[in-house]
Amino acid sequence: MTAINNIASAYQSRSATDSDELSFNDKFLNYIKENKPDGDLKSLMEEAKELFPQENMTMSQLNSALLYADTILRANPDYQEYTSETLDKNSVQMLGINMLTNKMMEKFTSSEEEQDFL
Repeated sequence: MTAINNIASAYQSRSATDSDELSFNDKFLNYIKENKPDGDLKSLMEEAKELFPQENMTMSQLNSALLYADTILRANPDYQEYTSETLDKNSVQMLGINMLTNKMMEKFTSSEEEQDFL
């Protein structure tokens, strides 16, 4: 838990005011903080694509942004209920999707000999 608190403290000490200077993770975090979207993972992904059309988002980037937001907001007492009830569920689903996709790609791109070891 202290590692999460350290990350959150480091984030909070940063003061980026211009949204153009913010990373995708920070933009996504700001969106989550301001709106607290409570839909399922699919609706959250659709909202992110609509909000950031200039970003060519990969599933990995979205996963990273979701985990980042979950980690930062978890340290804030005002968001603990939201992270427990909504962000945790969406983060776990996104991790599962990424793991499944990576495993499928690995099987698809590996030779038959390599598949014997998987």
